[in-house]
Amino acid sequence: LFPAALHASIRNVGIPRWLVSATLVIGAIPIVFSLNRGLWISILSACLYGSILVVRRHGSRVIVGLILGAVIAAAVIAVSPLGGLVQQRAETPHSNADRADLYAEVIDELKDSPFIGYGGPHQSEDGPPLGTHGQLWIILFSYGLLGGVCYFGFMGVSLLGSASGRSEVELVAHTILVVAGIQVFFYGH
Repeated sequence: LFPAALHASIRNVGIPRWLVSATLVIGAIPIVFSLNRGLWISILSACLYGSILVVRRHGSRVIVGLILGAVIAAAVIAVSPLGGLVQQRAETPHSNADRADLYAEVIDELKDSPFIGYGGPHQSEDGPPLGTHGQLWIILFSYGLLGGVCYFGFMGVSLLGSASGRSEVELVAHTILVVAGIQVFFYGH
């Protein structure tokens, strides 16, 4: 929901802007120290995609502000302890192999019930329950390919339907759907 909070901090949407801005600043603290790459990828994706939409809508007059914001963010990351944290997390991808093994096991198990799945996550012999660790895996394992087609078909139709974005709120909602599409691999919805 970062795009919605960012929009609320810029526009008057019924919540005092100072309150939303303060919440974003305070919320940045656990985001930084969580070392959660999925969260970082989500926020970066929202910023990049949202910037493209803003430039498309408002033209070149907003590019300078967007570039200035990106330079300030990069400078803060580079000179603060955050830079070291980001580098440390990038150099120690300890969960990648475990997740890849879990995903491979889900795909292997799906062969036995490909169309309707298993109704919910099941305990794995070697680790966390199968059908967890991402919406894609939850849907495929629990509801099979039929459930996947229905769920992701709905997501796709919603994404395409919101792409015109006549208002700023519609653009924010569309950006949230794009980020949700990126998150399906590592977060549940």
